[in-house]
Amino acid sequence: MINGFRNFDQYVLTVGVAQVAFPTPPVTAKVKKPQMIFVQTPETNTANIVVGKTGVLADFSLGGFLIELGKNAYLPTNYFPELFAIAAGAGQTLLITYMDNQFPNGE
Repeated sequence: MINGFRNFDQYVLTVGVAQVAFPTPPVTAKVKKPQMIFVQTPETNTANIVVGKTGVLADFSLGGFLIELGKNAYLPTNYFPELFAIAAGAGQTLLITYMDNQFPNGE
């Protein structure tokens, strides 16, 4: 369990100067529709990452969620699966965890 959530799937997303979509859970994923999304950036990144709906900009001028170097955040799932990430520099890493409380049989 992570923070009380029974199921979780983790992904690594490489983010650059063009927006990139959050990963779509594969058929084999434990979490198909997350109830919570946790993101974090390693301190080794060289640029902040902005997460938001399509059209999000790295300068944060259109809003979204700013994820600073070495920081983390819980994101609302109301925009999922239409979440995108962008950074002011190429090759940035965003660690993503999708979580839910569903039992394996969907209860």
